[in-house]
Amino acid sequence: MKYLLVVILVLSGLAAQTPTPEETMTGRQFYNELKAASGLNPLFTTVCFRPDRPDAFDLIGFTKQFETTARAKGIPLTAKERKAYASLDGLMTQTYVKGIASGEDMLTQDKVNREQWHSYSQVKGHRFHLIVSLSPVGRYRRSVYVDNGFTPSAEGFGKCEPIQ
Repeated sequence: MKYLLVVILVLSGLAAQTPTPEETMTGRQFYNELKAASGLNPLFTTVCFRPDRPDAFDLIGFTKQFETTARAKGIPLTAKERKAYASLDGLMTQTYVKGIASGEDMLTQDKVNREQWHSYSQVKGHRFHLIVSLSPVGRYRRSVYVDNGFTPSAEGFGKCEPIQ
């Protein structure tokens, strides 16, 4: 009887540890699911996947292209939206982890290195510097520097592709 109880407990513990489909989905699968459901911002034109975060993806949009993108996709913009987008010159990124939007950043282009985009923030007395680097062939690097450090506290590399 004790042996049977132990077997049941062990099997129930294993069953509880079996991952659900959402826990085993990749960032690309989450992206495809959201895209099929029209759950992504249609003004973003690029999606990036990082091997170091297989359950995540980043969307990228260039604010200068928002009006053109909206027109091409038949999305009506108000005069206020058109004016706001025209006045911005930035890179907007939105990160999704397990299919949930987990952050959005507006970055400005580096004046010297035109492949780099920067964002600064202050949280609980610490200064964060986010740099997104985009190569002409679609590679990207996302680095976070804390308190003016010389080496990134976190970084990830990946590959971007146009959103079709």
